[in-house]
Amino acid sequence: METKRYLLSFVLLVCLMVPGSVQSKSMIPYQAYYTLELSDMPDGVQPIVGIRGVVKVNHEQTCQGWTIFEMLRMEVTARSGAVFVQKLQFSGLESLDGKKLRFTANGKGPSADVNTLGRATIRTTGGEARFRRPHGTNVSLPENTRFPIHLTNWIVEQAESGVTHIKSYAFDGTDPTGPELFSIIVKNRVHYRPSATLASGSGLVRPGWNIRLTAFSSANGKLTPEYAYDAIILENGVLVDAELDFSEFRVRQTLRSFKTLPVPNCPEQK
Repeated sequence: METKRYLLSFVLLVCLMVPGSVQSKSMIPYQAYYTLELSDMPDGVQPIVGIRGVVKVNHEQTCQGWTIFEMLRMEVTARSGAVFVQKLQFSGLESLDGKKLRFTANGKGPSADVNTLGRATIRTTGGEARFRRPHGTNVSLPENTRFPIHLTNWIVEQAESGVTHIKSYAFDGTDPTGPELFSIIVKNRVHYRPSATLASGSGLVRPGWNIRLTAFSSANGKLTPEYAYDAIILENGVLVDAELDFSEFRVRQTLRSFKTLPVPNCPEQK
């Protein structure tokens, strides 16, 4: 089982749930708690027969940027009966203009670990990520690269404009081999209605879009399909009801609790 690929895909999925830039007044900071479970699959031999996990996220807005904290713990049961425990913790700070990102990630799995620390910068003609862990690793970022917060905001903007097929490189610092290319299809517009326990005062009863995202690895200069997921993204940047597709199996991520956080009272930006 390619543990590192699965860990990183969950980080990117959760990071995509970050609210957009401060310039988008509809975006919100929040805390959320999700559960993970194996989705129903067509008949046939499957390498994975059980998944149980949780994802906790905390995304806060400050006058300097957005702070991101995410934690994943997942137990995966293989057909052989073996149980693998996967853990991942990610922290980041993205500037309000989406041009700078500081990041750190630590994860443990049965066959691979994640351990990164560094910062990245985006400019008009591209950018660069410099890692302190792994030491001495530098990665060039293509011109069309976006960090998590700016990426979410951009997807919402494109969907609101009626664009149905968009592409962007995405980088969050968890993978020192480079960014992933996201190919996103914006499907129909929906009006999301959460369960009764989530609806009251949560900011979740609002319009959004069904999207289909396919991720490609850009390691070694080649684009290789990694995974895909279907989800609903709301106009305030929150991603809900997601299902990841790894070909061999699918994982359902369900929102269980949600709380909006205060928006800071910042001086007018000039």
